[in-house]
Amino acid sequence: MFQKHLNLTLLFVMIIGNVLAYWGTQMPGDSNWGFVPIIIAIVLVIGTEIWYLHQKGQSMLHLFGNLLAWIGFIVILFLNNKQQSSGAKPNNTLTPPAI
Repeated sequence: MFQKHLNLTLLFVMIIGNVLAYWGTQMPGDSNWGFVPIIIAIVLVIGTEIWYLHQKGQSMLHLFGNLLAWIGFIVILFLNNKQQSSGAKPNNTLTPPAI
């Protein structure tokens, strides 16, 4: 089945990888196991991408282009909101600072 529907296989693996990566970034702060689902997701996605490109007879250089959006998604998940992390109140005024 997987060889017959390569695009669907890749789509499902990318969805599962994104869910695992999101789950890994949402672990509580005192948990040291948040990296495990992320590592599993990376291995799963890269392994499937390599298999997918091999089945299609494409160059492995396409792997980097396909993974850029996925890597960017994980990086964005790791960014904290500055207001929550620093405890500072937002400055919503439009008046310039006094000279």
